[in-house]
Amino acid sequence: MAMTGKFVLSASDNYEAFLKAGGACDEAIKKASAAKPTLDIVESATGVTITTSAGDQSATNVITYGQDSPAELAGRKFTVNVSKTSSGYSGTLTLEGKTGQISADIDGSTLTRTMTYDGVTTKRTFTKQ
Repeated sequence: MAMTGKFVLSASDNYEAFLKAGGACDEAIKKASAAKPTLDIVESATGVTITTSAGDQSATNVITYGQDSPAELAGRKFTVNVSKTSSGYSGTLTLEGKTGQISADIDGSTLTRTMTYDGVTTKRTFTKQ
């Protein structure tokens, strides 16, 4: 299922605790938690490009399927290595030598991104615009 499109955050579960587990500073956690980001996703045969925008801030992550790809979230740099699935992608995220899990799944007009790091899981739900 194609992931290409524009998605707006509609629900967020345990995001602050996830950012804290990842070592984000209190100021970054406060800003990231208050933001209502929009994801612009372009999927290709080899991966996805995700531009995240919130207010006047934006960041672009280019993820290549099956390869370590640098990414950034709330000012923290990490690496993801994902494979395409029938409904999105799934794989690992690595930050400061610790490995967690990341997945993104499309179901109709809903994108759900789930990330687990250092025993803390967050689930963020986005609605296609």
